Amino acid sequence: MSKVKNELKEFLEYKKAYKFIQKELIVKDECVYCDDILLKDIERK
Repeated sequence: MSKVKNELKEFLEYKKAYKFIQKELIVKDECVYCDDILLKDIERK
């Protein structure tokens, strides 16, 4: 049982230090871009 508690403690410390940054999606001329990378193009599919 103490092994599980140790792993949980390590995970919670890791999770606290990790920050998730969501990138912004930009829709322009029916195309979807993220960080200037084309993700979806309606005409070419």
